[in-house]
Amino acid sequence: RSSVGEEVGMANGFAATRELPALQVTVAGGPSRHSMPEELRTFEPPAEAVVASFRNGQRERMVHCNVELTPEEQAKLEATRLLARAQGHAFMPSVGMAATRYLGRNKWEPKKALRDMIASQEWRTAYFGDGPVSDSEATLAADLAAGIVYIAGRDRWLRPSLVLRPARIPEAWHRDRQAAGERLVRLLVFGIEYMLQHMVVPGKVEGGVIILDMSGLSASQVPFGTLKSIVGILANHYANRIFRFYIAHLPSALSATLQLGLRLLTERQREKLQVLSRVEDLRQEFALHQLEQDLGGTRPRLETFYPFPLQPGPFDAGYAAPQAASPRSAPEEPDSDECLSQASGASRWRQES
Repeated sequence: RSSVGEEVGMANGFAATRELPALQVTVAGGPSRHSMPEELRTFEPPAEAVVASFRNGQRERMVHCNVELTPEEQAKLEATRLLARAQGHAFMPSVGMAATRYLGRNKWEPKKALRDMIASQEWRTAYFGDGPVSDSEATLAADLAAGIVYIAGRDRWLRPSLVLRPARIPEAWHRDRQAAGERLVRLLVFGIEYMLQHMVVPGKVEGGVIILDMSGLSASQVPFGTLKSIVGILANHYANRIFRFYIAHLPSALSATLQLGLRLLTERQREKLQVLSRVEDLRQEFALHQLEQDLGGTRPRLETFYPFPLQPGPFDAGYAAPQAASPRSAPEEPDSDECLSQASGASRWRQES
């Protein structure tokens, strides 16, 4: 049996266990201003944001909740429910509600999807079993302040952008790569959980993008092992939450190394990866004030990284006009708990089946 704890009901047709709190924000003022911009309330995702098409002709559903699934998707979801019920599995709502995400990453094979759901249930139980990832942790607070991982804006489809800058990893980290990897993963988990709990709305925006800045790195400094772990966590436990993985400022000396690393990725992961020949290409996806200057935008390079320095809209690609004087955000209503409450996610994160 994969469940941990007493069953408390149903979520998305699966027996549900109590959700373990995954995130705690204790910083003064609470979640960052502009976490829930005004535009997100009325945003309707275009068809290509709901179901993405890739260069190899494959397609992947990116919006799973509060939308009608196809008859084939409904049948696969029901088959997964029946398998879980027959084997006596129960899941936290955050896992049960993501069933079609696990199906999507496994080419809609119920047995494989259920396997991955069990693995995620076990990972979340182990990782959050002693408590949520919190900005009150002294080590994590210091790492957030260093600007190694942070959220700085949204793209044209209002997906949050998570920025990774490994060149900012302190030299001391390189002397203990295992500890360094654990700290980097914790930063990533904090960022992803923050995004899911404070920046997305079911049926509109359900994931984000990552910008990996490789500037200032030598081959010996690139944390390939940790990056592999990050990709694994994203793929296995935050399935279908990252739409695009941009790599910026890739040193020419690392191009051959990157090609070797690509062999470790699945075909779908390679399709989501985009190596930028020039950072200005990001302007096709972002308003310029949503990007720092060294990433192709007009925003001065940030020096303060937490609370996350989010910008108001507009979010149109290439938008370059001055920002409006009045803030365009809605931090009070709906609040973050209304946008994503994992403990009662079945109501907000429902799947039409």
